[in-house]
Amino acid sequence: MYNIASTNKHLGMLTRVCLETGARWSEAEQLRTSQVRNQSIQYSLGKSGKNRTVPIRKTLEEQLTRHYASAGNGERYFDDSSIMCGIPPNL
Repeated sequence: MYNIASTNKHLGMLTRVCLETGARWSEAEQLRTSQVRNQSIQYSLGKSGKNRTVPIRKTLEEQLTRHYASAGNGERYFDDSSIMCGIPPNL
C-alpha cells in the first residue's frame, strides 16, 4: 500500500480546497493569501476566463491560515504540489 498523504505536506490541504470549493487542481495550487478573505476564495481567470468568488466554511479558512503559517511559500499557500507530491506515475 502506498501512503500518498505522507509524501507531501501540501497534498491533504490542497485536496481539501479542491473538494470544498470545486476548484481545479491548478487553480488551488496557485492560491495566494490575497485571494482568501472573509470566508471566501476568489479565483481569477478560470476556464470561463472570468473571476469567481466561492464561499468557504470558517474552519477551512482557519485551516488555510494554519497551513500557510507552517508551510506557505511567499504569497502562495502551496508549492508546485502536483510535481512534488511523489505519486508514482503508474497509480
